[in-house]
This record gives sequence, C-alpha cells and structure tokens, in this order.
Amino acid sequence: MKFHFIINPKSGKYDYQVVVDYVRLYVQKHPEFEYDLHLTEYAGHATVITKSITSSEDCVVAVGGDGTLNEVLNGLNEGVKMAGVPLGSGNDFVRMLNYPTGLSTQEWIEETISGRVVKVDYGVANEERFINSCNTGVDADVLIAFERYRKWPLPNNIVYLLATLRTVLKPSYRNLRFTIDDQKPFEMESMLCTLMNGKYYGNGYTPTPQSDIQDRILDLCLVKPLSLFKIATLIKKYSVGTHIDHPAVNIQPLKKFKIESDTEILYGIDGELRTTKILECSLAENQIEFVVSQRAGIN
Repeated sequence: MKFHFIINPKSGKYDYQVVVDYVRLYVQKHPEFEYDLHLTEYAGHATVITKSITSSEDCVVAVGGDGTLNEVLNGLNEGVKMAGVPLGSGNDFVRMLNYPTGLSTQEWIEETISGRVVKVDYGVANEERFINSCNTGVDADVLIAFERYRKWPLPNNIVYLLATLRTVLKPSYRNLRFTIDDQKPFEMESMLCTLMNGKYYGNGYTPTPQSDIQDRILDLCLVKPLSLFKIATLIKKYSVGTHIDHPAVNIQPLKKFKIESDTEILYGIDGELRTTKILECSLAENQIEFVVSQRAGIN
C-alpha cells in the first residue's frame, strides 16, 4: 500500500516539519515503504490533491484536524483508503477510533502505516460530504467566535468554552421547517440543531452520546430555546452527554434530514462554515475504508 500524507501546515499549533521528519525517518528503517508528502497551500487544496489519487492500493492520510479530514473525504475516489493523524485544533472524529491514550505523533504515524482497514459511515449535506458533524443555530455561531479566539494562547477546550459562553449570552433563534426521514414536516423554533456521525465535536462536547460511526445511522440533536439561566445549566450536561433526558432536547436516529428557511441560515460542516436556505442531509449509501492502528478499539 502506498501512503499519501496530506499535511495542513496551518492546522493546530504544531510544527509540520516534525511530521515530515518522522516519515523520512521511517523510510530510512523501511526502504521499501512507498509514500508521498503533500503540503496544502490553500483552503480546499487537500480535496484537489486527493482527487488525483485513484488506486485502490493507495491510502490518503489527512494530517491535521477535522477540517483536513473533511477536505480529504470530499476528494476521496471510490476504493481509495483514508486515514488520519490528529494534529489540528479539533480532533473530534478520531476519538471515535478509540486509540490508546497518550500516543506521540511518531506512534500515530507508525501505527497507521502498520494498521488495518475498517469501514466507517459518513454523511452528505447539500452534496458535500461530512465525516463527523453538520450543525446550525448556536453551534454555527460558536464556530465564528471560536475562529476569532483560537489564536489566543489557551487550550482549545478553554477557547471553545469561551466561544460558547460568548454566543449563548446573545443567542439567536429562528423558526425553521424540519423533515425527518419520510415523516410529516414540522415547524419549530430552534436554538441548536446538530446532525452527528461521530459523538464528539468542539473539542469533546458530546451532543449525541449514543452515536456510532459504523451503525449506518446518523443522530440528530435538536434543542428548543431556553432562558439564559437554563442554558447555563444545560451546557455542562451537554458537554459530557448527560443532557439527553432534558425536556428541551430531542435526540433521534435518522437517515435523511431537511431544514428549510425563508432566509439564509449559517451551518457548519466538520467545523467549516456555509450558508443556505435549504439544507438537505443524508447518510451516504456506501461506507469508506479507514486505516487504523492494530490497537484501535474499532472493528
């Protein structure tokens, strides 16, 4: 198998040269190893590079965060395998792979190279693939604040919490029209709407704690508007996944989901922001082949 490492040099707070050095060190010990190194130069570049890789004997390794994984996924050709080395500001999807804790960057790379293939789900939102999440409402507004604060010299989970607090102090609500699978459409005012493949986002928040990336289902979390006091009490529960019985929260599995709005709405797809009036999401018909460590807790 040939490995194509697509490295986002602007992802997270790491030195990409370290990754390059690790790969080249591995080659010195394993001269038969086939690989390419690609540094992305602009948004969407990882997608362009991935589209040029067509052999079913190849694996594209996204080195970065959830955004880099998303770009690789959106360029992935049928039969080509995919992997990830989590070095971004957000690495929520790879939590679902259940790797041993405390792995170094070098161990991540080496265990990926000597890994095995599993099949995982992904979703489609307005014809764009997502591997972890698609969300609108307060969630999308938080992403704007997070981008503004992420350069602060603070841990990412603290930055995300600050962005969340800043957003919920002035939440914006909107009446939207929802359609779940083939059920009758309904309208409701929504504070937060998150469709998940994985169970984590925002550096560990857990909107759908029951999610499984191999169960052929997506999971929806809808939250109705709340007072500021009730929002404050819900955030802690939401962060650790103990909010599911809250009366303002509706969580359910689905395969198709549609949102309609009279005006443009902001939504995030694996942390990348978009706008639309109609958002149509679905579980992809096929799964992708994902290369993981032999020690990963996923089959």
